Amino acid sequence: MVGGSATLVAVGGTLSSHMSQVMRSGLSIDAESLSDPHSMISALTRAALSAVTAVLPVFGALIGLVLLASVILGGWNFNTITLLETGPYLTPTMSVSEDQTNTNPSAADVTVVRPDRIGNPIPAHRTNANYFNINAFAPPPQGAGRVGNASVGSLEGPGTIAVNAGLAKVIAIKESMHLRFEATFTNVLNHTNFAPPATDSSTPASFGALTTAQTAESAGNRTGQVALRFEF
Repeated sequence: MVGGSATLVAVGGTLSSHMSQVMRSGLSIDAESLSDPHSMISALTRAALSAVTAVLPVFGALIGLVLLASVILGGWNFNTITLLETGPYLTPTMSVSEDQTNTNPSAADVTVVRPDRIGNPIPAHRTNANYFNINAFAPPPQGAGRVGNASVGSLEGPGTIAVNAGLAKVIAIKESMHLRFEATFTNVLNHTNFAPPATDSSTPASFGALTTAQTAESAGNRTGQVALRFEF
């Protein structure tokens, strides 16, 4: 809009200057013409024709600019699907081999059990490598006769931000002929969305570490495609 306004002001200024120059040169009427009505009418007619002839190219250029701007800037269709999602709820676990509660969970073919929660699972300085605090969990006391008190779904994984966008424009060539331009992108901001981290406290190297990018829900690396289709 600003560019359009500037163009109109520039063209308007040129037009005004040009018309002033034409009117000054075309309306030079001598004393004899002022005393003769026919001569005055003839002089005015010549001035009017000169003015019209002078401004026609300017108006033509102005109309051309408006049409060009309409073709380039008008008729675009933009759409987006934006996903803002909190992370999944995760359950802290530990290997059954570390169980010392005297409840014998391995007899039921259980491979992981829940630890005790003894601290804040959210680190004071959270990073991708330390998303959860492993020191917040420990095996239940020996001979406790119970499962760990770390509750199911007590951890929340990283959320998802994915902006998918599309841009399209139909350009009319003739009544039955059109060019259709389309561009679509997933995760157009290329925001990194991480998959849920491991929550098995028996493996400290991987516990609470964000190492894998999420691929579901079009939340992976940015992808895009551009197409130009001729319709007739």
